[in-house]
Amino acid sequence: MNTIQAVKLSELHPSKTNPRKHFPEEELKELQASITENGLQQALIVRKNSKGYEIVDGERRYRALKALSHDTVQVELRDLTDAEVLEYQLMTFLHRKDITPLEEANAYSELSTKGLLPEQIAAKVGKPVHHVVRVLRLLKLIPEAKKKYEEGKLPIGHAMEICRLQPQDQERAVKYIFDFDHLGMSEVVSISHLKDFIEDEIHLDLRKISFSKTDPKLVEKAGACTHCVKRTGFNVGLFPDIQQADTCTDPKCFKEKVEAHIAQEKARLKEKKEKVVEFTPEYTKPADHPHAITTRSYKEVKGKPCKYAVNGIAVAGSDRGKVTLICNNKECSKHWGNDYRHDQAVEKKTEKKKSPEQLEKERIAKLKEEMKQEKEHRFIEEVKDALPSYVPSVANKTLYANILEAFMTDWDIRQDLADAMKLKKGTKLENLPPKKLIQGLHLGSFLFRFNNSNEEEKLIMQIAKEWNVDTATIKKDIHKIVEQEYAEKLKPQQSMETATPSDLALPEKEEEE
Repeated sequence: MNTIQAVKLSELHPSKTNPRKHFPEEELKELQASITENGLQQALIVRKNSKGYEIVDGERRYRALKALSHDTVQVELRDLTDAEVLEYQLMTFLHRKDITPLEEANAYSELSTKGLLPEQIAAKVGKPVHHVVRVLRLLKLIPEAKKKYEEGKLPIGHAMEICRLQPQDQERAVKYIFDFDHLGMSEVVSISHLKDFIEDEIHLDLRKISFSKTDPKLVEKAGACTHCVKRTGFNVGLFPDIQQADTCTDPKCFKEKVEAHIAQEKARLKEKKEKVVEFTPEYTKPADHPHAITTRSYKEVKGKPCKYAVNGIAVAGSDRGKVTLICNNKECSKHWGNDYRHDQAVEKKTEKKKSPEQLEKERIAKLKEEMKQEKEHRFIEEVKDALPSYVPSVANKTLYANILEAFMTDWDIRQDLADAMKLKKGTKLENLPPKKLIQGLHLGSFLFRFNNSNEEEKLIMQIAKEWNVDTATIKKDIHKIVEQEYAEKLKPQQSMETATPSDLALPEKEEEE
């Protein structure tokens, strides 16, 4: 018989079989606030044992009450066996809205150890069978992947993609996800990039290969792909979750065949006395092909070839081993004409023909233009930095209205501005005094969120004029500082008699290739 009674918190202890293992600090604080304001809305479910009272359901509430220094709590005392406790905990836990997929998988696993099949588990929790099977796969994640998932670093979509891989392949996938920096990305690789990586590097599509599947001599120890048991097309029933009709599941063997094919193709072209260049469609070179050119340094030739066209052989990507015509000369107008690197290449070639005097003249002209732009930029920045000290007690009403119109219509900017000004929740920005609002806009640098830099400069100068900022003195000081900084650069580099074009040209950042 179930009874409701009050017991001391000191007599309670958590259950070892509780499937909830994580109790985020933020959630506990929210629950504490709710209990403080509204009291405990639901009694804890407990059972009596030799240690006192075991918490069958309600450990989170128990932790919140302890943090609030409560002495007693209302509990519902039940007479339950160990098996009944576990099933009650799992079923209650699985119906919570805040459960994570990995916690869900652990709960399903506990039920399966009691002899329940996926179909029976699905019936108990009211979920489709395929959902239960899919979630259970998360338990196959390697420890590193589980840890990153629990820390919130590995998204669930990424976890679901890699959990069906072999442990060694999961290691490669996790490394790829978190080392994906060759595009300058600070976050994890996108799910589409991960799927491409798995397809190109782990589950290798034999329908797209450049080598022959039927050639038993390409790599003699491996034999032909057509009779290989590690090919999904050979035994579809063995690999039901791989959608490709014909996929290799042995990356090492696949790579050996690709490399053997690349070597064959290079030897064939060399025998014909044709030039061949290794290239990769990626932004970085493969470690085993350090002389390959990357996607920044070639264009694929389509249609009539240009005079610079050469044979290119792909050493990375899904087209590894494929030979195609490429143009890797940036002076080519046909293939590089719309690329800024074409202008750089042509300019570099032209500079070799210029006299030292001409190069020096161009260098000085370029520096003077840079100095002019620097003066203008620095002047505006100095005026902007000076504005807060000129904030008047009552701002111009028209200017204030313009600021509101520009910044009060964007919710994100409103929220950021409220955070920067440390305003209480619910405070309306429109009701703030003009001075406080404008100071706040300066504080968060929100005043100058304009796509058009000319509009930004106009607004800055308008405010400066309204507030009597001493712009003339600021301009004079800035011009003097910038001219001093450029004085050394504007001096002749060296005697025109001994100078060479390379000495006189301004240094340019060279590309990797």
